[in-house]
Amino acid sequence: MMRNKKNTIAKLLAEEDIFVIHKQMETAYFDVKNRELGLPIWKENAINDVEEELMVCHEIGHALETPLSMLEDATIRKIEHSVVNVLEDARIEKKVKNKYLGTVRIFNAGYDSLIKKDFFGTSGKDLATFNLIDRINLFFKGNTDVVFSDEEKVWVDRTAKTETPNNVLDLAEELIAWMSDNPESMGSPDESDEGESGESDSAGQGESGSSNKQEGKKDDISKDVSGSDDDNSNTSNSGDDSDDDGDAQDD
Repeated sequence: MMRNKKNTIAKLLAEEDIFVIHKQMETAYFDVKNRELGLPIWKENAINDVEEELMVCHEIGHALETPLSMLEDATIRKIEHSVVNVLEDARIEKKVKNKYLGTVRIFNAGYDSLIKKDFFGTSGKDLATFNLIDRINLFFKGNTDVVFSDEEKVWVDRTAKTETPNNVLDLAEELIAWMSDNPESMGSPDESDEGESGESDSAGQGESGSSNKQEGKKDDISKDVSGSDDDNSNTSNSGDDSDDDGDAQDD
């Protein structure tokens, strides 16, 4: 019953009859092409209510704001998806907060809870050694310990001001070029490569260390936004909300 209520709420927020499925995976995703919201089946006590609400609100942001054409344009323009993902996350969350004012508390409380349980894998690490993309991602996901140089703050401010998908793509191109010219912004490879601070472990690589992405899929919060092949096995199901076969069992 509770799962059905969450499905209904997600559809209402998305303003369309999206597919909602539940299966075992590390985090939520939204498939932009097939209009599918995937929500994890969590082990008992692995996640609390506000964290799950945060994930729903975040993915609904992609349902409302991230067009498939944006991902296609990023590929055509050869813009690293990992960078686009971080900047787009900041934009769509701002849009959701402005549209649904009640979600502001959910985002704040949800990220605070995730940070406290070290969901992003930054505990004991010097955030100053992370590359700029990772630090921007952490900052917009509620981490107040992130430090930026005066030059880097310009990019943080510009990230906060994006309004359209094209704004994000243009900014991503400019930011990648700036980081290439300013290697100090790339941080320490050991820290950024091993962390799970979000959608990027470098200006050109996703969290898994590979830039291979599955077109149309937005998988978020702490993992690669564009998703992986094994996370998107049900993109052609019927209009009924469903659980993946066998996914109701915990490991």
